[in-house]
Amino acid sequence: MRKQGLGDFVVCSSLARAMGLENRGYMQDEFSYGSGFGQRPRPRLSAVAQIIALTIAVFLLQLLTVSGDPGEVRDSVVERWLRMDVETVFSGGQVWRLATYALCHNRENIFHIAMNLMMLYFAGQMVLSVMSEREFRWFYAASAVFAGIVSLVFCRFFLPDAKILGASGAVLAVLTVAALHYPRREVLLMGIVPLQMRWLLLLYVAMDLMPLLSGSWRLSRTAHTAHLGGVLFGFLYFRQNMNFSRWLEELPAIAAAAAAPAA
Repeated sequence: MRKQGLGDFVVCSSLARAMGLENRGYMQDEFSYGSGFGQRPRPRLSAVAQIIALTIAVFLLQLLTVSGDPGEVRDSVVERWLRMDVETVFSGGQVWRLATYALCHNRENIFHIAMNLMMLYFAGQMVLSVMSEREFRWFYAASAVFAGIVSLVFCRFFLPDAKILGASGAVLAVLTVAALHYPRREVLLMGIVPLQMRWLLLLYVAMDLMPLLSGSWRLSRTAHTAHLGGVLFGFLYFRQNMNFSRWLEELPAIAAAAAAPAA
C-alpha cells in the first residue's frame, strides 16, 4: 500500500512583516541581510526553495531509476532506498528512512508532489518571515522525522506492509506554524474560496481525523497519521518555543560543562 499526501491547492495572500514576535526563541538567531560589516549575505535560494529543489531532484531520480519488465510491478531503485516501511526501519535498522521518505512521492500521481510543494511554498514563505533560514531547515527535517515516527508506529500495528512516502507530514507542520502565527490571514482554497488560515488548518485536521474515527482509513492510500503527526509537531514547536539552531550552538558548552570535573 502506498501512502499519499495533501490534495488541495492553496494560494496565500501577500506576506506582511511579523509584528510582536521578537520574544519567540527562533526569532533570536535571525541574522541581518546587507553589505555592512558582520552582516551575512542573502542566500541565492531560500530554505523553502532549496527543499523544493531537492524534492524535485529526488522525484526525477525516482522516475529515472525505474526498473522491471513491462507488465510487472515496476519499482524505482532510489525509491526503494529512501521510502519507509516497518520492516526496514524496525528490523533492518535503516533509520535514515525516517527522514528520506519525505523526499519521495508517488510516481504515478503527479498531484501528490505538486500539491505538497505548492503548500510548502506558500506556507513556507509565511514561516520564513518569523524564522531564520537555518532554523527552518532544522524545523522541516525534525517535522518529517516526527511525522514519520507517528505514521510508522501506527503502521506497525495496523498496516505492517505499508510503504510510506511523501512530504505531507512535514508540510502540514509548516502550515500549522503559519496558521498559529497568522490565524486570520486569508488564503484562497482551490484558488477560489477565501478562507482564514486557522479554518484551513482545522479543515485539514478534520479531513484526517474523520477517516481514522470512521474506520475508512483501511480503504485509503493516504497517511492520515503522518499528517496529524505533522500538525502535532508544529503545535508543539510553536507552543514550546523550540529553537533547534540555538540548541545545537549550545551543545558544545553543555558537553564541556558535563565533562568538567566537579569542584
